[in-house]
Amino acid sequence: MNSAVSSQKDKNRDLARTQVGLDQRLVDRAEEVKIVKDQLEGLSDQVIENKVGSFPIPASIQPCSRAQRCDVRTLLHGKQDADHNNRRTIERFPARHQHSNNLESNSVNQKFEQLYDPVFTNGDPFPSPPPHTEVAKMARFIVHNSDWAALSYISAQPKSKGYPSGAIFSVSDGVINQSTGVPYLYVTKLELPIQDLRNDSRCSLTMTLAQSSYCQTQGLDPEEPPCAQLVLTGRMVQLENGTLDWNNAKEALFSRHPRMKDWPADHGFFFMRLDIEYINMTDYYGGPVDVNVKDYFNAKL
Repeated sequence: MNSAVSSQKDKNRDLARTQVGLDQRLVDRAEEVKIVKDQLEGLSDQVIENKVGSFPIPASIQPCSRAQRCDVRTLLHGKQDADHNNRRTIERFPARHQHSNNLESNSVNQKFEQLYDPVFTNGDPFPSPPPHTEVAKMARFIVHNSDWAALSYISAQPKSKGYPSGAIFSVSDGVINQSTGVPYLYVTKLELPIQDLRNDSRCSLTMTLAQSSYCQTQGLDPEEPPCAQLVLTGRMVQLENGTLDWNNAKEALFSRHPRMKDWPADHGFFFMRLDIEYINMTDYYGGPVDVNVKDYFNAKL
């Protein structure tokens, strides 16, 4: 009996010690969190005053006024599209975003980079479109600067046969700054749209500047005409392995969608292109315009 009581006391004593240890760890952790929070608040002040190295912060990603206490995470990611497109645009247009070589090497800059490694750009985060009067050039601009498109086609599935249907696909018309005007896709016959296209190859691809940061920075709704969009109509064609067109499609898509290289081989992916027959575009007030296909391919970006 005494032995059991003694054993229980030992267990209680061990539990009490463990609890004390846990309590102390929680206290220590709370102090660490407070220190980090204070550091972040200090860094926020530095960022708001545009003192992070030589990278001025675009007004489009400053959701807080200088009078407000602005958290660094909110400051950087208050507009996620702007942040994402800044990073993507730096890779696409390196000449437009040269980083300064005289970065101040103070402790605030170093600590900020260690915490968040921010990427800021000079000027607009997306290249300016051509004038709306240059319709062929505008059409090429939209296509070349689109990473994805809405594919529209006629369904051949039993429950929706004969009805229009749609799906989103990654697209590319060429390596960055080397536009061909030809939209390429990397697809598999496991996808229903591809099965349906084998039954009827007629389709269209819709692309819009709304997928970039341009419309957001201009304060445009995706449906407003200056947030330009176009529809390419034609027939989808599968490319033969090893041909010049096949190699062009591979380079165009894999350079801009690198994850495609690792997609499962047993899914039987292959390349397709849209043979364009008709182009319709809305890029300004007054209604859509038809773009001559020959002029489209002759346009230079």
